[in-house]
Amino acid sequence: MRSLYGVSLTEFKRGGFFILAVQCTYGYNMEMAYISSNNLEKGIISECIKYVYIEYDYDNCIMPIITMKVTLPSELYEPMRDDQGKGTIMLNIYKFKTSVSTSDINQSYIKDQFDYFMGDEPDPAKELNIDAEIAGKGIAFKTVIIGLYKKTLAENNKKTFEGIYKNTNTATLIQSATSHIPIVIEPLKYNVELETINIPTTDTVYKFLSYLNAKNNFYGSMFMYFMDFKKTYLRSYTGKWVDAKDNQHKYIAIDVRDMTQYEVNSSGIVIDDQQQAYIFYVDPSYAKILTDRVTPQEAANIIAVNYEGEQNVAVVDTSMVTNQPSNPDATKTISSDDPNYATYVANTLSNDAVTLIIDKMDVDASIVTPNKEYLLSNYQGNNKYTGRYYLSFKNEWFSNQGTYFLLNLYMGLKMVVHY
Repeated sequence: MRSLYGVSLTEFKRGGFFILAVQCTYGYNMEMAYISSNNLEKGIISECIKYVYIEYDYDNCIMPIITMKVTLPSELYEPMRDDQGKGTIMLNIYKFKTSVSTSDINQSYIKDQFDYFMGDEPDPAKELNIDAEIAGKGIAFKTVIIGLYKKTLAENNKKTFEGIYKNTNTATLIQSATSHIPIVIEPLKYNVELETINIPTTDTVYKFLSYLNAKNNFYGSMFMYFMDFKKTYLRSYTGKWVDAKDNQHKYIAIDVRDMTQYEVNSSGIVIDDQQQAYIFYVDPSYAKILTDRVTPQEAANIIAVNYEGEQNVAVVDTSMVTNQPSNPDATKTISSDDPNYATYVANTLSNDAVTLIIDKMDVDASIVTPNKEYLLSNYQGNNKYTGRYYLSFKNEWFSNQGTYFLLNLYMGLKMVVHY
């Protein structure tokens, strides 16, 4: 193992050649500001941000939801409360590579302006307003839960369709419906030529696509439509890679194994350029196979949707784990002053009982997107779990560690094809 510019470089031997793979861990910084309806900007220091939680439910929702716990001065809390629906919040989240002694410059992860709401009791276990004082300063603060949403995403989804369309096809209708948004579209399996199609009044892009798919199924299955902050995704549930033209690798390969026999840093990711893959090494205690919503535990069998006749399922070799000096960054854990944090995580695991749930720290969350191909290359030596999966959900918990934010990433994956 060698160290260079804040990452560890490890030489792995594959097929008689030595391959250079890069192992990276990541931290995050944040900037936040309140912009009033009168265009006055007031910065909120990062020390006031307790956590940021972002939920991406690709199966059931069409856009992400952001929740923040923030401690605000009383003089800022009241105008923000009264300005809901008119004022906005600017949130910048930056990622950087971490190491013991060096770090890379910040790279933007999310940088956007959001509408916000401050509900009466967003967390039923607590009062919304908690008065506190900074020791020796006598400044009153209020701890609040703030929800952020991207109004422009909802507006981009609003589009009216109705009437009779002639001499067209499925692909042309989809392109017309989504031409106003940056979108990644999986090539259609069935592009049906339509001499005439009568579209009833629909007021959103999603409803239009749902009607079109019901009349002339374009993927041979249900479809995923999700409006992320930077890109919208329209794809099938086959789990195959869809080119997003973002210069990222095709595959996210997951290797679940007992890491105690290795000194390898199991946090972060390994970037393997030759295989076009990001490799996640996960200890079994941070991976769960779930098959129902009643008993969230490892089951004897999992349900897979097998596509008959499919050949050449991609395989990424993740067997290159070798002994390395342990990285102190790998021993960090999330700390939070929210007593409901542990309960929330437990509920996330039990309520979202899908095929495979992965808990991973210190990663670059921007690579975990619906267009990737997710491959479970190894599960504790049990081959019945290996195969191709699709991304069902991801939850990102950014917790303030004092000098920067640490990310816990929860991924929910559903099996499509078994190796």
